[in-house]
Amino acid sequence: MITRPFDESASRFLVTALSVYFVVLALLFLTALLLIWPGMDQISRIAALPKDVRLLLIAVSAAGLGSVINAATSFVDFVAERRLVKSWGIWYLFRPLIGLTTGLVVYAALRGGILKADAAVDALNPYTVVTISALAGFLSKYIVDKLNDYAQDRFKTKAQVYGRDKLRLPLPNIDQIEPAVGPSSGGTAVTIKGDNFARGTKVFFGDSPSVSTSVDTGGRKISTLTPPGEGTVDVQVANPDNQSVAWEGAFTYE
Repeated sequence: MITRPFDESASRFLVTALSVYFVVLALLFLTALLLIWPGMDQISRIAALPKDVRLLLIAVSAAGLGSVINAATSFVDFVAERRLVKSWGIWYLFRPLIGLTTGLVVYAALRGGILKADAAVDALNPYTVVTISALAGFLSKYIVDKLNDYAQDRFKTKAQVYGRDKLRLPLPNIDQIEPAVGPSSGGTAVTIKGDNFARGTKVFFGDSPSVSTSVDTGGRKISTLTPPGEGTVDVQVANPDNQSVAWEGAFTYE
């Protein structure tokens, strides 16, 4: 078994910074939600706000809290598994903000269907607003992905065929290869662990492609069979968009 060394110095700073970031955001949104909540009128300026405005602010706070829960849960999981990558810092930085705005948009869209133009604002229950907005913030990634799929299918044009700025898949990453040795005749069942593996990914042992390659649904594990070979070779993982990563001298034929 070969395991990639974990960069303690880089990850320690990243973990500390993101931990503080998530705690501050969670406390900020939770405090805002409690202060704006109907009946909490300790601050005169908040008490004087129209109910419609207070519901909007409740939706923003709940969406932000839901998005922080989602991002922080992912962050804690990756830290616990020692698979946090430094380049993900920007992803975690913007994820709560994306969740907040997504939750607000979902609330506004549902609000337009819940109430008619002449309906009273009192018809809205603040608990309903919190539930809708928090869930939308928590599920923002899936909502945005679905909207993107719908938009691409619904508004497809010929110009899209010639576009050169298509977003690439994330760069694949190898953390572990097991086993690291096998017979020169090939046929050794090898498991490659890491992340950002996509369907259609190809694995090369030296210059030879492996056979029977499959990727799990989470994109974190590849199962494959080694081709025939000799000596110590590099193991390369190549995604369908031609982005690849290679681990030098990762497998040895005996």
